[in-house]
Order: sequence, then structure tokens, then C-alpha cells
Amino acid sequence: PDLPAALTLGGTVGSFTGKNSKNFKINGQNKLAIATMNSGASTVLAGIPNNRETSEHYSGGANCPSASGACVKDTDLGLWGDPNQVMALADSIRNAQGVTYIDGSVTGKLETYVPSCAGIVIIRGNYSPTGNQCDFKGALLILGGSFNGSGGGNTAIRGAIYVANIQGSPGAYTFGGNASANLSGGGNMTITYDSSFLGGDPNNPLMSGTQKTTILAWNEIIL
Repeated sequence: PDLPAALTLGGTVGSFTGKNSKNFKINGQNKLAIATMNSGASTVLAGIPNNRETSEHYSGGANCPSASGACVKDTDLGLWGDPNQVMALADSIRNAQGVTYIDGSVTGKLETYVPSCAGIVIIRGNYSPTGNQCDFKGALLILGGSFNGSGGGNTAIRGAIYVANIQGSPGAYTFGGNASANLSGGGNMTITYDSSFLGGDPNNPLMSGTQKTTILAWNEIIL
């Protein structure tokens, strides 16, 4: 299922810190840069350095709250706003090809856990990257509630990231605590939404930059 932003924070947002680097950018393309619920947008905006709270650093599509400011918004997250649906999805795909399921937290280099640095990665704990990370292409689902790291170098994440603190058991999951995304340090880190690694956008098939051709009919012409 498609995500509403390059970075989606489910449940209540406890804290957010954006890098002060002029080369740190979250680009939502035709979506939001950061999507929240439960009035989490105010917490995110408070954590963006004053000189970076612009559309240049947090850009997105037509649903952004302003043309010049950061594209951060409280919105209906759909499936991603329901912890039971999120966990049902995670459980249904955890053993599928192209999916990496990590039953715990990830600290350090993502490629240690996911050598391909691609696909759908479900982290049932927290993600604490340090230093330069591999250029990741796909969807990162961080279900322990915390995406906190330093450094970043030239790290490029293309696809989408979802962060939520989901606790409980099947049929009774809840957003058990605050979600946090705190990224410090310098470097050219970017997070760019790309629907070609997700469910795609049926209303705008060219938005992902990938075109697919389907043969609908075949006629043989004999000359």
C-alpha cells in the first residue's frame, strides 16, 4: 500500500530533529515530505532548524500547507493510521521475496542486516543509523518507534519510511508510545519519495519515473 509521504510518523510524535545541513532534504514528490496524525505536525515543525523550514528542504506536492514552507502536515494516514492493519500487512508479507524482516533493533550500518540495501525492510524494533549508510531503495517500516541517528554523509534513501511504536498482540495492537525521528550531524542525506518502490500511483503512472508497457492486443498484418 502507498504511503502518504516520504516520511510518515504513526501515532503520537514524541520528538523530531532535522539536520541543520543545507544538503539535508526530504522530498515528497507528489506526496507530503512528512505526514503525521494526532497534531504531530507542530512537534515536527518545532524540531526543524529555523533556517531550514522551507519547501527547498521539505518539499512536496499540491497538498502541502504552503508554497514556501516545509511540507509537513497532519493528515489521514489511511491503513498506516491503524496499528492492527499495519501489523496484519507486516505479518502477511514478512516471508515474501524481496522482504527483510528483522525481529529487533538495527544499530549502525543497514547493509549489515540488508546486504542488497533494497526492498521492503520491516524492523520490529528501532533503527539507529550511524555514519554513512548505503543508498537504500525501497520501503523502511520501523515499528519500534524510533528512527534516531547521527552522521549520514551522502546517504540517499529513495522510496519511503514509516515510523511508529506498535505494541500489543494480534487484533489488539495499539500505538503504544511516541514515535520519534531525530537526525543530527552533517552531510548530504536525502529522503525522496518514489512510488515505483511502493504501490505506485494509478492516477499518475509517470510520477515514479518508471514506465511500464502492457500488450493489450496483437494483430498480425500480412503484406
